[in-house]
Amino acid sequence: MFDLKPGDVVVKFINPVKGGETGSPCPRKNWVEDLCQRMEERGKEPLVIEVRRSRGTTERVEVEAVGFQFGETSWGTTDPDTPLQTFT
Repeated sequence: MFDLKPGDVVVKFINPVKGGETGSPCPRKNWVEDLCQRMEERGKEPLVIEVRRSRGTTERVEVEAVGFQFGETSWGTTDPDTPLQTFT
């Protein structure tokens, strides 16, 4: 689980590789769709992202691939008029 606040934007996906890292910027205008797709593709592997916070700082965030546990609830949504502003 990771926390994205209003105004935060995922700017890069990082794939740890032997001997270093390779990263790719979000290729789509809609970074939310890209994040969802990459989370699905990674499956049981952790996802590493670079997030530009609304306050202007950039940080690396590792999202563990732990899945959902019994009894947990997770949700997120967007307004169709502002699809890049997530509500969590």
